[in-house]
Amino acid sequence: MNRMKKTAVIVTAAAMLTVGSIGFIQGVSVDMPEFTASAADIVASGECGAEGANVVWQFDSDGKLTISGTGEMDDWDLKQPWYDYTFDIVTVEVKSGVTHVGEMAFNNFRDMTSIILPDSVTSIGESAFFDCRGITSIEIPEGVTILEDAVFYNCTGLESVTLSANIKEIKFGAFQNCEKLSSITFNNPECKIYDYKTTICNSNDYETGEAAFSGTIYGHAGSTAQAYAEKYGRKFAVIGGNAASADLGDVNEDGKVDSADASLVLSEYGLIQTGGNLTFTDAQKKSADVNKDGKTDSSDASKILEYYGAVSTGKNPTWD
Repeated sequence: MNRMKKTAVIVTAAAMLTVGSIGFIQGVSVDMPEFTASAADIVASGECGAEGANVVWQFDSDGKLTISGTGEMDDWDLKQPWYDYTFDIVTVEVKSGVTHVGEMAFNNFRDMTSIILPDSVTSIGESAFFDCRGITSIEIPEGVTILEDAVFYNCTGLESVTLSANIKEIKFGAFQNCEKLSSITFNNPECKIYDYKTTICNSNDYETGEAAFSGTIYGHAGSTAQAYAEKYGRKFAVIGGNAASADLGDVNEDGKVDSADASLVLSEYGLIQTGGNLTFTDAQKKSADVNKDGKTDSSDASKILEYYGAVSTGKNPTWD
């Protein structure tokens, strides 16, 4: 259908050129017809609402899937009503009035590049955007409070994610294998993050069990985001701070707080006591001073070890 439209445009352009050329040669003024873009044709449509809801869908010849109505979309195991057009859908728009994005709703939409969700949406189902590799950005409505299992699993185009303070929980594999994800920001300091290394990762090696994340997790000091980052060796930065230098306790700037940081503090303290040449940068001095008394000493090292011990046992410590 799209191929026929393109051919028609080429033919029309050629016809215009011929008429225009003849008119110029003969010195005759020719009134050219006006051309306007035609609306896309509806390829398929149907119902997609949960029981008691009035939600419908339509797919057009421009590759757009539109979902509208009132109430919740249904949930699916795999085959949604638009399954036959999975690799033809480029854009998705969910209209205001729809309150739920169904489980597996847009699973495997690899060519989809954009999606619009209205403020009326308050929940997004499990694996809703599973393997949507073309999505580079998405605005999650303020009313959504939970990100279900694998909701953005393998969304390889996502580069940056900001979660509002309304997000109370992200579940297993919510951002697993998002290979371009370089930053994720948690505005809720108490957001529950599923306690596993693949919940936020760029890649996951199933043979070795390693899950890598080269980006930065942003959050509030003492937050669940910081505890998660430190437990799994992720780089963490306080919101509005500098990822390389603003984190208390992370003296060696490797994105986590552990015994190596405590050792560095003790070494620097030894140099201070003996009048040796100090090695810490200003940023490291700030990171080392976890008790905020304006100096680097053994008490800072002790608090860092206490913090590391708490994180290692699954607790959520603070520096207070």
